[in-house]
Amino acid sequence: MLFHFYVTLQRNENKLIMAIAIRSIPTLHGKDAERFLAKAEEAEKSTKRVNVSRNIKLVKDFLRKQNL
Repeated sequence: MLFHFYVTLQRNENKLIMAIAIRSIPTLHGKDAERFLAKAEEAEKSTKRVNVSRNIKLVKDFLRKQNL
């Protein structure tokens, strides 16, 4: 498993703290990776499109109501 590191330089009691892991990045292997790649390629070739305009409007309205 790979780790993503957040790098910060901070002095704490004269000790230099350089990096702490903030999350792991999942990695697919074997048949799981092959299945994922096949589905991604299939979706990329597909001419079927999903209209997300309604969802975008709902999110924008929600964020506006939350003053964000």
